[in-house]
Amino acid sequence: MKKKFNKGLYFLTFICLIPLLMFGLYKNGYILYKKDYINTARAIKPLVLMLMSLAGAFLGTFIRERKVKDIKQILNKNKIIYLEAIIISFLMPINSSPIILFVVMFVMGKWFRTFEVNRIAVFFILIEVINKMLGLSSFLNLYEEYGEAVYNGFDLFLGFSTGGICSTSAMLILISLAVLSSNRLYKKEIALTSIIIYLIFTIVYYMATKNYEVIFNRLFGYNTLFTFVFVAPNLYSSSYTDKGKALMGLIIGVITFGLSFIFPYNNAILAVLITSLLKKQIDKPFLVKA
Repeated sequence: MKKKFNKGLYFLTFICLIPLLMFGLYKNGYILYKKDYINTARAIKPLVLMLMSLAGAFLGTFIRERKVKDIKQILNKNKIIYLEAIIISFLMPINSSPIILFVVMFVMGKWFRTFEVNRIAVFFILIEVINKMLGLSSFLNLYEEYGEAVYNGFDLFLGFSTGGICSTSAMLILISLAVLSSNRLYKKEIALTSIIIYLIFTIVYYMATKNYEVIFNRLFGYNTLFTFVFVAPNLYSSSYTDKGKALMGLIIGVITFGLSFIFPYNNAILAVLITSLLKKQIDKPFLVKA
């Protein structure tokens, strides 16, 4: 029964990612193409990045499992890696290199089938380090880079904010949270608690400092909400006790807020990485003693 819910959660996650991919293509492709900022090839770059990430993961797992003759068995055995490769691509800056994404995802698929800490966070940070070394770490598309994008709070909620290629629509992410929560294996306590804590800290701080215009950007921009919903509740690298899940979400929310002043685009992913390292310590006080 657990395997059935497990497969159901993977399927639901994939379904929820499709509208985010479509919006990413619209925001970072179609709009820029219509405004003559980019050509047709660059208009589909969000899709290219996702496919290259997936191709790297596929190749890595197929080489690792080359002794297995049944292709269907290989795909089923490694489906979590393929899903994580897609999620990582959604978090990437628009000017990321598809080749780098392919190579890093190949490494993940080939040598990192099992991983104690959050694998998405580790490999996203690895790619970001490489991006920064090569000057490819800007999350602004050309329309935003030239300062022509002027958005209100509702626009930001819909997804017209800076962030990963397919990770900015708060509306679609919150709908995804509702859909994913229908599966009992999805750790909604982590996602909900981290969102609530981060929202409270952000709203209180920026209202207290009278920096009102920043609030919507902090709430709906960057990769924050996407990370809370799609990365933090990972089945294998997050708390599994009920109270541990809530505590982990609280810690993620606090750390994310603190890091937002230093790493605004990567604050949530770093918070998830830190808490995944502390998973056992977070759960320990809530384990039922025999």
